[in-house]
Amino acid sequence: MKRIHISADIMTAEEAGLFLVSALLVSHGVRIDTEAWVRVGDVWLVARGNNIRQLRPDPVSADAWVRAAIYKGRASRLGVKLLKPDHTPPPGPCVGPMGEISVVDMVRARLGGTMVLWYGRDCREAGFQVDELKVWLMPALANVILDRIEAGLPT
Repeated sequence: MKRIHISADIMTAEEAGLFLVSALLVSHGVRIDTEAWVRVGDVWLVARGNNIRQLRPDPVSADAWVRAAIYKGRASRLGVKLLKPDHTPPPGPCVGPMGEISVVDMVRARLGGTMVLWYGRDCREAGFQVDELKVWLMPALANVILDRIEAGLPT
């Protein structure tokens, strides 16, 4: 299953770095079947797991990585694309703290294709039943649920 994680909120470089780490990295490498979209200022940073280079899991390195991609013109060297805000990410269900159904329910209905998940503080369509969960942590939790479902394990 291909996964696309999209941040609906405009983030700081540090939050964006943590979101990308949460969405794309796994303990032993990079999720090559995963893509992440995050807004920093007036640009979308689009990172595909099979293209990114030099992304590290610690917050300081992730922040510097995002800043290098956006502000220092190193996006292509790091394997990411920068898009203007008028580009529209792919549509998908919204995952947020006020959701009515769980990510597990969404995945069971759509297992096998492309799973597009939008995250944001104000998302209300579907998602985690947690009050103060940081937006940048949500992709990691979704990935754990998706990994368990794909492996046939109980969720």
